[in-house]
Amino acid sequence: MSEEPIINNAPEGKGSSRPPKSKWTQWARNLLAWLKKTVRIHEDTDYESTVSSIGSALVFKGVNVWILFFAIIVASVGLNVNSTAVIIGAMLISPLMGPIMGIGLSIGITDKEMLRTSLRNLLVMVMISLVASTAYFFLSPLGDAQSELLARTRPPSSMCSSPSLVAPPAL
Repeated sequence: MSEEPIINNAPEGKGSSRPPKSKWTQWARNLLAWLKKTVRIHEDTDYESTVSSIGSALVFKGVNVWILFFAIIVASVGLNVNSTAVIIGAMLISPLMGPIMGIGLSIGITDKEMLRTSLRNLLVMVMISLVASTAYFFLSPLGDAQSELLARTRPPSSMCSSPSLVAPPAL
C-alpha cells in the first residue's frame, strides 16, 4: 500500500500564497505521516484483555506470597554478599510489579475499587518484604556490611559536605 506524495499544483507567482514546497519538505511530511501510522496503538489495543490481565496480576495469595518471600531472601543474600547480579535476579522474580501496574491502570481508567485493591496488596507485599529481610539479616551469620548494602543505607559523602543540604540558610 503505497501512498502518493502530495504535490503542490498551485501556480507560482501572483495567485500563490505560499512558495512551492521543496523535495525536503515533502520528504519530511511523508516521513511524519509514516511515523504517525507506525506508532499508532489505538487499532491494536484490546482494552478488555489488558484490564483483565493486569487485574489478574493483583491477586496476592498462595504461591505469590512464597515467591515474594523468597525473592526478598535472595535479594537480601545478594546485598549481604555484594552481588549485583543476585539482586537483579531477585527483582526479576519478585511479584511486586502486579500491584504497581494495577495502581497505574486504576488511575488511568479511574477505577477506585482496583486502586484500593492495588494499594492494599502493595502495602501487604511491602510488609512481607520487610519481615522477610529483617528475619534474614537478624538470622544471617554474615555480620559485615558490604558496599552494595552500605551504598543503599548511607547518603554519599558529597551530599553531606554541602552546607546548603544540611541546614536551611539563615534569614
